[in-house]
Amino acid sequence: MRCTRFFCAVVTAIAFGGMAHAVPISLFSDTDTFIDRAEDIVIAECTSLPNDKGIGADDGLYPVEVEVLNVIKGKRALGKLTVATIYPMKAGGRYLLTSSGGSALNTDFLSLAELSVVSLPANASLKELEGKTIKQQVQMGFAWHLHEVEQQLAPLLAEQSKLQRSLKDRDDDVFQPKGKVQIGDVRGAITQNRQSVRTFAFPMGSLEWSHAAPGESGYFYFRTGSSQWEFAHTDETDIEAFHDKPLRATFYGSNSPSRDRRLGTSSPNSINVRVGQIILARTIEKPQSILIIKLVEQSTDEAKLTINYATIGSTDK
Repeated sequence: MRCTRFFCAVVTAIAFGGMAHAVPISLFSDTDTFIDRAEDIVIAECTSLPNDKGIGADDGLYPVEVEVLNVIKGKRALGKLTVATIYPMKAGGRYLLTSSGGSALNTDFLSLAELSVVSLPANASLKELEGKTIKQQVQMGFAWHLHEVEQQLAPLLAEQSKLQRSLKDRDDDVFQPKGKVQIGDVRGAITQNRQSVRTFAFPMGSLEWSHAAPGESGYFYFRTGSSQWEFAHTDETDIEAFHDKPLRATFYGSNSPSRDRRLGTSSPNSINVRVGQIILARTIEKPQSILIIKLVEQSTDEAKLTINYATIGSTDK
């Protein structure tokens, strides 16, 4: 796939079936920048989706056939057009589509940037766009979609508020021993590589890791085989700092709501971890056995991660 400088500026990891693949995505900042980067902006109706969604599965890119109804920017002709995108579309739906250049899957209309595929209401009239500037037309399309989003969000926000109140006194996700904690011996470990899956073997279960930025950061996964992990953030950078002190930590699993953003939110299947950071970890089977894991060194060839770790044992007083 050929990329423009705008697409290649930001690369976002998207998870498909537990594997992370890189798709170049330009992040949305403001409407003026969005329009300036765009080579083409059209309003089109989706006419056909591929029968095999496995097309382009390595990066999630797939082709969509559309009928261009209105051209806002660029020199596209009205009528049939093939669009390549990573975002969901439905046959019969009407969309504001934007391409910032590049080519893939036999088309040069790539809708990859944030807000490059925006659904529009079926009753939206294209006549309302007549006589308006490019920016006004784009913002009207965004406004139409925002109205739809607000209508969808209203009942969800009401339900969210009720559920948040229902969890105010929840304590099964909190580790807080009555007294000061005592840590065991600090040990070292290196990822074990079996069939391209890199794991740590702990007494309570295996923990999977994969790289993100070579030598700098990676991912810990919530599920490794039969083990289901939960993680908690800490600002500490020294394992010994936990010894003989009180501790309160809230743990988050793969289905936990309102995940601590400091754990990273790029994927529902994993958390982001970086060299020098300490992460608290436990399995759902043994929630009182807490691991303090410090990421010590990550190889630049993506092959291994070295850690130090210790186990917390509580001393009730």
